[in-house]
Amino acid sequence: MLQLIKKIVPRPVKERFYFTRWYRYYARYNTRKQANLNRIADIIESLENLNLREYLKQTVPLGDPTKPIPVPREIVLEINNTCNIDCAMCRTSLSTRPKGLMDPDLFESITDKLSKLRINISSLHTIGEPLANRNLADYLKILRKKKLRVGFLSSNFLLGEKQLDTIFEFRDVIVSIRPSIDAASKPTYEKIRCGGKWEQFQRSLLAFSKRNAASSSPFPVSVHSIVSQDNFHELAFIPLVFSYLTGPENFSFGFINSLAPQNEYFLEKNYLDDFSLNMPCHQLWGGFHILRDGSISACCRDYHGELIFGTVHEDLESAYNNSILGKMRNASFEGLAQELPPACNTCYLVDPRLSDLLNAIFGYFFLIVRKHPAYLQNALHDIGKSMKTKDFRSIVAIVQSL
Repeated sequence: MLQLIKKIVPRPVKERFYFTRWYRYYARYNTRKQANLNRIADIIESLENLNLREYLKQTVPLGDPTKPIPVPREIVLEINNTCNIDCAMCRTSLSTRPKGLMDPDLFESITDKLSKLRINISSLHTIGEPLANRNLADYLKILRKKKLRVGFLSSNFLLGEKQLDTIFEFRDVIVSIRPSIDAASKPTYEKIRCGGKWEQFQRSLLAFSKRNAASSSPFPVSVHSIVSQDNFHELAFIPLVFSYLTGPENFSFGFINSLAPQNEYFLEKNYLDDFSLNMPCHQLWGGFHILRDGSISACCRDYHGELIFGTVHEDLESAYNNSILGKMRNASFEGLAQELPPACNTCYLVDPRLSDLLNAIFGYFFLIVRKHPAYLQNALHDIGKSMKTKDFRSIVAIVQSL
Protein backbone atom coordinates (compact mmCIF):
# COMPACT_ATOMS: atom_id res chain seq x y z
CA MET A 1 0.00 0.00 0.00
CA LEU A 2 2.82 2.37 0.93
CA GLN A 3 4.59 1.70 -2.34
CA LEU A 4 1.36 2.44 -4.23
CA ILE A 5 0.98 5.78 -2.44
CA LYS A 6 4.58 6.67 -3.28
CA LYS A 7 3.90 6.00 -6.94
CA ILE A 8 0.65 8.01 -6.97
CA VAL A 9 1.95 11.11 -5.13
CA PRO A 10 3.61 13.50 -7.61
CA ARG A 11 7.33 14.07 -7.20
CA PRO A 12 7.03 17.85 -6.50
CA VAL A 13 4.62 17.11 -3.62
CA LYS A 14 7.00 14.56 -2.14
CA GLU A 15 9.90 16.97 -2.46
CA ARG A 16 7.96 19.73 -0.69
CA PHE A 17 7.03 17.28 2.08
CA TYR A 18 10.61 16.14 2.69
CA PHE A 19 11.94 19.70 2.39
CA THR A 20 9.39 20.95 4.93
CA ARG A 21 10.25 18.15 7.35
CA TRP A 22 13.98 18.76 6.94
CA TYR A 23 13.53 22.53 7.32
CA ARG A 24 11.55 22.16 10.55
CA TYR A 25 14.18 19.81 12.01
CA TYR A 26 16.99 22.18 11.01
CA ALA A 27 15.12 25.18 12.47
CA ARG A 28 14.60 23.37 15.78
CA TYR A 29 18.26 22.31 15.80
CA ASN A 30 19.45 25.87 15.20
CA THR A 31 17.13 27.19 17.90
CA ARG A 32 18.48 24.70 20.46
CA LYS A 33 22.06 25.39 19.39
CA GLN A 34 21.68 29.15 19.73
CA ALA A 35 19.90 28.80 23.09
CA ASN A 36 22.83 26.76 24.44
CA LEU A 37 25.40 29.23 23.10
CA ASN A 38 23.40 32.13 24.57
CA ARG A 39 23.40 30.38 27.93
CA ILE A 40 27.20 30.07 27.82
CA ALA A 41 27.54 33.73 26.78
CA ASP A 42 25.26 34.91 29.61
CA ILE A 43 27.29 33.04 32.25
CA ILE A 44 30.55 34.46 30.87
CA GLU A 45 29.11 37.98 30.90
CA SER A 46 28.15 37.54 34.56
CA LEU A 47 31.63 36.23 35.43
CA GLU A 48 33.28 39.19 33.72
CA ASN A 49 31.06 41.91 35.17
CA LEU A 50 30.17 40.75 38.68
CA ASN A 51 32.55 39.56 41.39
CA LEU A 52 31.65 36.50 43.44
CA ARG A 53 30.60 38.33 46.60
CA GLU A 54 28.22 40.63 44.73
CA TYR A 55 26.84 37.67 42.82
CA LEU A 56 26.21 35.76 46.07
CA LYS A 57 24.48 38.78 47.56
CA GLN A 58 22.10 38.79 44.61
CA THR A 59 21.18 35.14 45.24
CA VAL A 60 20.18 35.75 48.87
CA PRO A 61 16.38 36.07 49.22
CA LEU A 62 16.33 38.95 51.72
CA GLY A 63 12.60 39.67 51.36
CA ASP A 64 10.77 42.21 53.47
CA PRO A 65 12.82 42.91 56.65
CA THR A 66 9.65 43.76 58.57
CA LYS A 67 8.22 40.29 58.00
CA PRO A 68 9.43 36.90 59.27
CA ILE A 69 11.35 34.72 56.84
CA PRO A 70 9.11 31.78 55.89
CA VAL A 71 10.30 28.25 56.60
CA PRO A 72 11.53 26.66 53.34
CA ARG A 73 8.90 24.53 51.63
CA GLU A 74 11.46 21.74 51.26
CA ILE A 75 13.71 20.62 54.11
CA VAL A 76 16.34 17.94 54.71
CA LEU A 77 15.56 15.23 57.25
CA GLU A 78 18.57 13.23 58.46
CA ILE A 79 17.64 9.62 59.29
CA ASN A 80 21.27 8.69 60.05
CA ASN A 81 24.65 10.40 60.13
CA THR A 82 26.61 7.27 59.32
CA CYS A 83 28.07 6.14 56.02
CA ASN A 84 29.40 2.85 54.63
CA ILE A 85 32.40 4.59 53.00
CA ASP A 86 34.50 7.68 53.83
CA CYS A 87 34.75 9.80 50.67
CA ALA A 88 37.83 12.00 50.29
CA MET A 89 35.80 15.21 49.96
CA CYS A 90 33.23 14.36 52.68
CA ARG A 91 35.13 12.54 55.45
CA THR A 92 32.01 11.65 57.42
CA SER A 93 34.25 9.90 59.95
CA LEU A 94 35.48 13.31 61.19
CA SER A 95 32.06 14.29 62.53
CA THR A 96 31.99 14.57 66.33
CA ARG A 97 28.19 14.47 66.57
CA PRO A 98 27.05 11.17 68.14
CA LYS A 99 26.59 8.58 65.39
CA GLY A 100 23.35 6.72 65.00
CA LEU A 101 19.85 6.47 63.51
CA MET A 102 16.86 8.71 64.07
CA ASP A 103 14.35 7.20 66.47
CA PRO A 104 11.29 6.05 64.43
CA ASP A 105 8.89 7.67 66.93
CA LEU A 106 10.72 10.98 66.58
CA PHE A 107 10.65 10.59 62.80
CA GLU A 108 6.89 10.04 62.87
CA SER A 109 6.38 13.05 65.13
CA ILE A 110 8.45 15.25 62.80
CA THR A 111 6.75 14.06 59.63
CA ASP A 112 3.35 14.60 61.22
CA LYS A 113 4.32 18.20 61.88
CA LEU A 114 5.72 18.68 58.39
CA SER A 115 2.65 17.14 56.79
CA LYS A 116 0.32 19.52 58.63
CA LEU A 117 2.48 22.49 57.55
CA ARG A 118 2.62 21.14 53.98
CA ILE A 119 6.41 21.11 54.01
CA ASN A 120 8.10 18.60 51.73
CA ILE A 121 11.26 16.61 52.34
CA SER A 122 13.97 16.99 49.68
CA SER A 123 16.27 14.23 50.97
CA LEU A 124 16.97 11.96 53.93
CA HIS A 125 20.61 12.74 54.60
CA THR A 126 23.15 15.41 55.46
CA ILE A 127 26.53 13.74 55.91
CA GLY A 128 25.20 10.18 56.08
CA GLU A 129 24.17 7.54 53.53
CA PRO A 130 20.47 6.61 53.77
CA LEU A 131 21.06 3.27 52.05
CA ALA A 132 23.26 2.33 55.02
CA ASN A 133 20.25 2.70 57.34
CA ARG A 134 18.93 -0.72 58.34
CA ASN A 135 15.52 0.78 59.19
CA LEU A 136 15.01 2.52 55.85
CA ALA A 137 11.77 0.65 55.10
CA ASP A 138 10.28 1.76 58.43
CA TYR A 139 10.89 5.43 57.65
CA LEU A 140 9.44 5.07 54.16
CA LYS A 141 6.31 3.43 55.60
CA ILE A 142 5.80 6.47 57.81
CA LEU A 143 6.27 8.81 54.85
CA ARG A 144 3.67 6.83 52.92
CA LYS A 145 1.23 7.07 55.82
CA LYS A 146 1.77 10.85 56.02
CA LYS A 147 1.49 11.15 52.21
CA LEU A 148 4.93 12.71 51.99
CA ARG A 149 7.37 12.08 49.15
CA VAL A 150 11.12 12.37 48.98
CA GLY A 151 13.96 12.49 46.49
CA PHE A 152 16.69 9.92 47.04
CA LEU A 153 20.32 11.09 46.96
CA SER A 154 23.09 8.56 47.45
CA SER A 155 26.84 9.10 47.67
CA ASN A 156 27.55 5.37 47.49
CA PHE A 157 24.83 3.53 45.64
CA LEU A 158 25.51 0.06 47.06
CA LEU A 159 22.34 -2.02 46.93
CA GLY A 160 21.81 -5.53 48.14
CA GLU A 161 18.68 -7.40 47.13
CA LYS A 162 16.89 -6.20 50.27
CA GLN A 163 17.59 -2.50 49.63
CA LEU A 164 16.65 -2.91 45.97
CA ASP A 165 13.31 -4.45 46.96
CA THR A 166 12.72 -1.63 49.44
CA ILE A 167 13.34 1.12 46.89
CA PHE A 168 10.92 -0.33 44.35
CA GLU A 169 8.35 -1.23 47.00
CA PHE A 170 8.14 2.45 47.91
CA ARG A 171 8.15 3.87 44.40
CA ASP A 172 5.10 5.95 45.38
CA VAL A 173 7.15 7.63 48.12
CA ILE A 174 10.50 8.03 46.35
CA VAL A 175 10.06 10.50 43.49
CA SER A 176 13.54 10.31 41.98
CA ILE A 177 16.98 8.73 42.32
CA ARG A 178 20.24 10.68 42.16
CA PRO A 179 23.47 8.74 42.70
CA SER A 180 26.76 10.62 42.94
CA ILE A 181 29.28 9.31 40.40
CA ASP A 182 32.66 11.01 40.17
CA ALA A 183 34.65 8.55 38.08
CA ALA A 184 34.70 6.69 34.79
CA SER A 185 37.35 4.19 35.92
CA LYS A 186 38.17 1.93 38.84
CA PRO A 187 41.36 3.73 40.03
CA THR A 188 39.67 7.13 40.11
CA TYR A 189 36.52 5.83 41.81
CA GLU A 190 38.39 4.03 44.58
CA LYS A 191 40.70 7.00 45.12
CA ILE A 192 37.79 9.41 45.64
CA ARG A 193 35.19 7.12 47.23
CA CYS A 194 37.47 5.75 49.93
CA GLY A 195 36.38 2.28 51.00
CA GLY A 196 34.14 1.76 47.96
CA LYS A 197 34.72 -1.05 45.46
CA TRP A 198 34.29 -0.30 41.76
CA GLU A 199 33.02 -3.76 40.82
CA GLN A 200 30.44 -3.76 43.61
CA PHE A 201 29.33 -0.24 42.69
CA GLN A 202 28.87 -1.19 39.03
CA ARG A 203 26.96 -4.38 39.90
CA SER A 204 24.64 -2.42 42.13
CA LEU A 205 23.91 0.23 39.51
CA LEU A 206 23.42 -2.37 36.78
CA ALA A 207 20.99 -4.34 38.95
CA PHE A 208 19.03 -1.16 39.68
CA SER A 209 19.06 -0.08 36.03
CA LYS A 210 17.81 -3.46 34.81
CA ARG A 211 14.97 -3.50 37.29
CA ASN A 212 14.13 0.16 36.64
CA ALA A 213 13.93 -0.46 32.88
CA ALA A 214 11.50 -3.33 33.46
CA SER A 215 9.31 -1.32 35.85
CA SER A 216 5.93 0.00 34.79
CA SER A 217 6.77 3.20 36.66
CA PRO A 218 10.54 3.71 36.34
CA PHE A 219 12.36 6.19 38.53
CA PRO A 220 13.58 9.42 36.94
CA VAL A 221 17.37 9.22 37.35
CA SER A 222 19.90 12.03 37.44
CA VAL A 223 23.60 11.86 38.26
CA HIS A 224 25.84 14.41 39.95
CA SER A 225 29.64 14.50 39.78
CA ILE A 226 32.01 16.48 41.97
CA VAL A 227 34.87 17.87 39.90
CA SER A 228 38.45 17.81 41.19
CA GLN A 229 42.00 17.28 39.97
CA ASP A 230 41.47 13.57 40.58
CA ASN A 231 38.79 13.17 37.91
CA PHE A 232 39.05 16.13 35.51
CA HIS A 233 40.96 13.95 33.05
CA GLU A 234 37.94 11.66 32.54
CA LEU A 235 34.88 13.86 33.18
CA ALA A 236 33.49 13.59 29.65
CA PHE A 237 33.50 9.79 29.81
CA ILE A 238 31.31 9.55 32.93
CA PRO A 239 28.02 9.96 30.97
CA LEU A 240 29.28 7.35 28.48
CA VAL A 241 30.33 4.74 31.03
CA PHE A 242 27.04 5.13 32.92
CA SER A 243 24.79 5.66 29.90
CA TYR A 244 22.75 2.64 30.97
CA LEU A 245 21.41 4.72 33.88
CA THR A 246 20.12 7.80 32.06
CA GLY A 247 20.80 10.12 29.14
CA PRO A 248 23.79 12.52 29.12
CA GLU A 249 21.47 15.50 29.58
CA ASN A 250 20.74 14.23 33.11
CA PHE A 251 24.36 14.40 34.29
CA SER A 252 25.46 17.50 36.19
CA PHE A 253 28.88 18.61 37.41
CA GLY A 254 30.00 20.85 40.25
CA PHE A 255 33.48 21.98 41.26
CA ILE A 256 34.49 20.69 44.67
CA ASN A 257 33.91 22.92 47.70
CA SER A 258 35.25 22.51 51.22
CA LEU A 259 32.57 20.18 52.53
CA ALA A 260 34.70 18.24 55.03
CA PRO A 261 35.65 19.91 58.36
CA GLN A 262 39.30 19.54 57.39
CA ASN A 263 40.22 21.15 54.09
CA GLU A 264 43.31 19.17 53.11
CA TYR A 265 41.67 17.38 50.18
CA PHE A 266 39.94 20.53 48.95
CA LEU A 267 43.11 22.62 49.08
CA GLU A 268 45.19 19.92 47.41
CA LYS A 269 42.73 18.66 44.79
CA ASN A 270 40.58 21.67 43.92
CA TYR A 271 40.94 22.05 40.15
CA LEU A 272 40.56 25.84 40.25
CA ASP A 273 42.78 27.92 42.52
CA ASP A 274 40.32 30.80 42.74
CA PHE A 275 37.98 30.37 45.72
CA SER A 276 36.75 32.38 48.69
CA LEU A 277 34.82 32.09 51.92
CA ASN A 278 31.18 31.29 51.26
CA MET A 279 29.69 34.63 52.37
CA PRO A 280 26.89 35.47 52.21
CA CYS A 281 25.84 31.83 52.44
CA HIS A 282 22.45 31.02 50.91
CA GLN A 283 22.05 28.16 53.40
CA LEU A 284 21.32 30.68 56.15
CA TRP A 285 18.26 31.84 54.19
CA GLY A 286 17.26 28.54 52.60
CA GLY A 287 18.82 25.73 54.63
CA PHE A 288 16.68 23.76 57.06
CA HIS A 289 18.28 20.50 58.16
CA ILE A 290 16.60 18.41 60.83
CA LEU A 291 19.30 16.24 62.40
CA ARG A 292 18.84 12.72 63.72
CA ASP A 293 18.33 13.93 67.32
CA GLY A 294 15.64 16.46 66.35
CA SER A 295 17.83 19.56 66.44
CA ILE A 296 17.68 21.95 63.48
CA SER A 297 20.82 23.11 61.69
CA ALA A 298 21.27 25.73 59.00
CA CYS A 299 23.79 23.66 57.06
CA CYS A 300 24.51 20.19 55.71
CA ARG A 301 28.18 20.82 56.61
CA ASP A 302 27.39 20.85 60.32
CA TYR A 303 29.70 17.98 61.30
CA HIS A 304 29.97 19.10 64.92
CA GLY A 305 26.59 20.71 65.64
CA GLU A 306 27.95 24.28 65.43
CA LEU A 307 25.09 25.72 63.36
CA ILE A 308 22.13 24.41 65.36
CA PHE A 309 19.55 27.14 65.92
CA GLY A 310 16.56 25.24 67.35
CA THR A 311 14.70 21.95 67.70
CA VAL A 312 11.66 20.39 66.07
CA HIS A 313 9.76 20.73 69.35
CA GLU A 314 9.57 24.51 68.84
CA ASP A 315 7.36 26.46 66.50
CA LEU A 316 9.34 26.11 63.27
CA GLU A 317 8.75 29.64 61.98
CA SER A 318 9.78 31.13 65.34
CA ALA A 319 12.93 29.02 65.37
CA TYR A 320 13.74 30.06 61.80
CA ASN A 321 13.54 33.72 62.78
CA ASN A 322 15.24 33.59 66.17
CA SER A 323 18.20 35.71 67.24
CA ILE A 324 20.75 32.87 66.80
CA LEU A 325 20.08 32.51 63.09
CA GLY A 326 19.50 36.26 62.72
CA LYS A 327 23.01 37.05 63.97
CA MET A 328 24.54 34.46 61.65
CA ARG A 329 22.62 35.88 58.67
CA ASN A 330 23.75 39.42 59.40
CA ALA A 331 27.40 38.43 59.90
CA SER A 332 27.43 36.34 56.72
CA PHE A 333 25.83 39.08 54.62
CA GLU A 334 28.25 41.72 55.91
CA GLY A 335 31.27 39.43 55.58
CA LEU A 336 32.05 39.40 59.31
CA ALA A 337 33.73 35.99 59.45
CA GLN A 338 34.92 36.47 63.06
CA GLU A 339 31.29 36.57 64.24
CA LEU A 340 30.38 33.25 62.63
CA PRO A 341 30.84 29.69 63.95
CA PRO A 342 34.18 27.97 63.15
CA ALA A 343 32.50 25.82 60.47
CA CYS A 344 31.71 28.97 58.47
CA ASN A 345 35.30 30.22 58.73
CA THR A 346 36.60 27.16 56.90
CA CYS A 347 33.81 26.90 54.31
CA TYR A 348 35.31 27.80 50.94
CA LEU A 349 33.43 28.14 47.69
CA VAL A 350 34.47 27.96 44.06
CA ASP A 351 32.36 30.40 42.07
CA PRO A 352 29.15 28.42 41.33
CA ARG A 353 28.90 30.14 37.95
CA LEU A 354 31.94 28.13 36.84
CA SER A 355 29.98 24.94 37.54
CA ASP A 356 27.06 26.46 35.60
CA LEU A 357 29.44 27.18 32.73
CA LEU A 358 30.81 23.63 32.76
CA ASN A 359 27.27 22.19 32.72
CA ALA A 360 26.27 24.49 29.85
CA ILE A 361 29.28 23.24 27.86
CA PHE A 362 28.37 19.62 28.55
CA GLY A 363 24.77 20.32 27.53
CA TYR A 364 25.88 21.93 24.29
CA PHE A 365 28.16 19.03 23.45
CA PHE A 366 25.79 16.17 24.19
CA LEU A 367 22.63 17.80 22.81
CA ILE A 368 24.06 19.67 19.82
CA VAL A 369 27.51 18.39 18.85
CA ARG A 370 26.84 14.70 19.59
CA LYS A 371 30.34 13.39 18.92
CA HIS A 372 32.33 10.84 20.88
CA PRO A 373 33.11 12.15 24.41
CA ALA A 374 36.83 11.99 23.57
CA TYR A 375 36.35 15.23 21.57
CA LEU A 376 34.90 16.96 24.62
CA GLN A 377 37.56 15.59 26.95
CA ASN A 378 40.25 16.92 24.66
CA ALA A 379 38.56 20.35 24.64
CA LEU A 380 38.21 20.33 28.43
CA HIS A 381 42.00 20.45 28.71
CA ASP A 382 41.99 23.91 27.09
CA ILE A 383 38.73 24.99 28.72
CA GLY A 384 40.21 24.21 32.14
CA LYS A 385 43.24 26.37 31.38
CA SER A 386 41.00 29.23 30.30
CA MET A 387 38.95 28.96 33.48
CA LYS A 388 42.10 29.13 35.59
CA THR A 389 43.36 32.23 33.78
CA LYS A 390 39.84 33.75 33.55
CA ASP A 391 40.18 33.99 29.79
CA PHE A 392 36.47 33.29 29.40
CA ARG A 393 36.13 34.63 25.85
CA SER A 394 38.45 31.93 24.54
CA ILE A 395 36.06 29.32 25.95
CA VAL A 396 33.38 30.40 23.47
CA ALA A 397 35.77 29.81 20.56
CA ILE A 398 36.75 26.38 21.92
CA VAL A 399 33.10 25.36 22.28
CA GLN A 400 32.16 26.54 18.81
CA SER A 401 35.04 24.54 17.32
CA LEU A 402 33.78 21.24 18.76
